[in-house]
Amino acid sequence: MPNGRTAYVLSPGDTVSPINLATGKPGRPIKAGNSASAIAIAPDGRTAYLPKHGISGSGDTVTTIRLAAGKPGRRIKVGQDPGAIAITPDGRTAYLTNYLGNTVTPIRLAAGKPGRPIKAGHEPGAIAIAPDGRTAYVTNYSNNTVTPINLATGKPGRPIKVGNTPWAIAITPDGRTAYVTNFGWPGTGDTVTPINLATGKPGRSSQSAKAPRRSRSPRTARPPTWSTPARTTATRSPRSTWPPASPAVP
Repeated sequence: MPNGRTAYVLSPGDTVSPINLATGKPGRPIKAGNSASAIAIAPDGRTAYLPKHGISGSGDTVTTIRLAAGKPGRRIKVGQDPGAIAITPDGRTAYLTNYLGNTVTPIRLAAGKPGRPIKAGHEPGAIAIAPDGRTAYVTNYSNNTVTPINLATGKPGRPIKVGNTPWAIAITPDGRTAYVTNFGWPGTGDTVTPINLATGKPGRSSQSAKAPRRSRSPRTARPPTWSTPARTTATRSPRSTWPPASPAVP
């Protein structure tokens, strides 16, 4: 919540759990429906938005939740295999990555209407919006790049090369630097790449803390913990979340 008092977390059983940050106590879970993959809270703190997966590419939507009432609202049809979602600082528009569609869908939140998809790289995962609301940055899992998107024009810019299999991104409050975590494949190492947002230039990647390795076949699976079984088509079985469903505390 904008007042910093409550976090909302996607929980097992396809629910959203509010957590009182002063006491650390969870509140009554809110039913979110099947296959929610992420959560974002509007800047006014009234509404949550949850991307949800359909079956075999059909029924992919964003579900709204009225937080005061704890009730799900309308569903907004979006692109194929929705993943991460970010909302502009003015609260007018959300941007959603579509992993299998290789696009980003803008959503006009007041109207609940999706706009024309914006081309991203191959398998876009995470997304972050600069504090000034002018640019979104999207990690492309298979391209090892970050795509900047001019939100005024809806045009993607030149991809920025980062480390192997980038899967999360965060921007500093002053809007000067983005940090991208890269889930390195065997022999490459897990790294963090800084990006100078004024120049669009990546800095030297630094080694991150090592995580336990899990077996996977090359380039067919997403990072573990938040991944589904490896797949090459739109058909999928029920799954956990991608990108990571982080606690939402705007």
